[in-house]
Amino acid sequence: MVTRPRPRTAIVGTGALATFFGARLGRACPVAIGGAWPAALAALRDPGAWIEGEDPVPLRAGPIDSLEPA
Repeated sequence: MVTRPRPRTAIVGTGALATFFGARLGRACPVAIGGAWPAALAALRDPGAWIEGEDPVPLRAGPIDSLEPA
């Protein structure tokens, strides 16, 4: 059996679509989100990105210029 590494994903932006995709992809693979809005980045780290009716998914989030891959 061949073992494949889990994919890593980076998303640029902290808006509604970035949060939606972060919440969806964060359940399957490590996700890092980069943006410029400090309050949104803090919320994406804790409690995490969430979609109504689901549990939050904590994500790696930080300024775009200092973000390291998830």
